[in-house]
Amino acid sequence: MGDKISVQDAGIIILTNFIPTLFERLGLTSEGEFTNLQSRQRAVLYLQYLSRGMQESEDNLLILYKILCGLDVRLPITEKVMITMSERNLIEKLIDGAIAYWPSIADSTFSRFRANWLMRDGQLKETATYWELTVEKKPYDILLSRSPYAFSAVKYPWMHKVLEVYWPY
Repeated sequence: MGDKISVQDAGIIILTNFIPTLFERLGLTSEGEFTNLQSRQRAVLYLQYLSRGMQESEDNLLILYKILCGLDVRLPITEKVMITMSERNLIEKLIDGAIAYWPSIADSTFSRFRANWLMRDGQLKETATYWELTVEKKPYDILLSRSPYAFSAVKYPWMHKVLEVYWPY
């Protein structure tokens, strides 16, 4: 504990309100809990696809997703996932919905939203009672002041610790 861990895609936390619904629609959760360990591991890979459009990655790049899915960050992901066309459409609709709900970025495209907001470097730090995520600042982050999304603290029912988020703007 105490060491900082560099992460990619720290901006995924901007979509925290959408993630439980995504997992439910993908059949990974039921009544607010993952159905099994395989679903939890697959959820990590779906989050990576949501952020970056990739279906596979090195395990060390999945740390933030593991935290969001309530997995031990040291647990290797053994599941594989092939994103179907209907799952891709669901994920694209999620991002389109997020864009439409945020008038200040309404002219953004799916790929620009992903590049500008989701693919963001960050630093994670674990404490005894919570995780702390600091997101890299960019000039257009001033738009966060007009964001309809709340993400200063993230705690899903399946997470072991709160994720406190610091996104300077």
